[in-house]
Amino acid sequence: QTNRWALLDRVAEGVEAGAQDSGSLPAELSIQFSLRPAPCVGHALQIENYGAVQEVQPAGGVADRVDSHYPRMGMRCEYHMKPAVIYARVSSKEQADEGFSVRAQLKLLREYALEHGFELTREFGDVETAKRAGRTGFDEMVEFLRRSRNTCRTILVEKTDRLYRNLRDYVTLDELDVEIHFVKENFVLSDDSRSTEKFMHGIKVLMAKNYIDNLSEETSKGMLQKAEQGTWPSWAPLGYVNFNLGGQRVVAPDPEKAPVIQRLFEWYASGTCSLEQVRQRAIDAGLTGRRGSPPSKSTIARTLQNIFYTGHFV
Repeated sequence: QTNRWALLDRVAEGVEAGAQDSGSLPAELSIQFSLRPAPCVGHALQIENYGAVQEVQPAGGVADRVDSHYPRMGMRCEYHMKPAVIYARVSSKEQADEGFSVRAQLKLLREYALEHGFELTREFGDVETAKRAGRTGFDEMVEFLRRSRNTCRTILVEKTDRLYRNLRDYVTLDELDVEIHFVKENFVLSDDSRSTEKFMHGIKVLMAKNYIDNLSEETSKGMLQKAEQGTWPSWAPLGYVNFNLGGQRVVAPDPEKAPVIQRLFEWYASGTCSLEQVRQRAIDAGLTGRRGSPPSKSTIARTLQNIFYTGHFV
């Protein structure tokens, strides 16, 4: 089977091959043909023997080819690549660490871009859980597309549920007036899409939101079951450490940090220290977060508001 990109990506093997390749180009390509008497000289091309291309030096994202159908007739083709961005998402840190899910999405989308004549200008991605709100990569992509209204108007993504988490995401992208290619679903959403196609896409958006909501419910349910069994379901609060006791994950006071946490409440309850002053005193006393960095002001605030420090396990 003749490669439909042969005219653009390799030297034509002869007049017949060049003519056949030019007829197999996809309709969506931006192609301009012009016929003129031989000898034919195209941009950065050298022609001889009725159209055999010897040298090709495309520039600026535009590839030029000249192929001779007849001994004294040539054809010029200009192919303009369309700019696009990629968005990939995984639903947990573990998936990202394994690398399979993100790499698989990026590989699929890059291959799609190559096959369909897209020039990738940026790649965006997110690693998230059902609990964590906000998506840095998604927000950066939206901002980039807003700044690039006159240049990049296309998003390549694996599936509907990789792009949207809620209806607000859908509305945000709809207002940007972009063209979205859902590669695995073999669907392109644009202003030219039919009303029935947009309706079916809206159903998929609702299904994606339902999946996220259900995942959040199941996560909360699992954490509640662990709490009822006396098992601490996540990372220990600041000033405590996780450890395994008879197969159960429990927490215990950290011998180094627990005394500083106790003093946090004393400093703040005195009414003589602001939140920032309490934070600075804690840092001076050697308090660090789970990763060894100094606690932020918001971390100190959450600690002072956490009911766990009153002895209640909620």
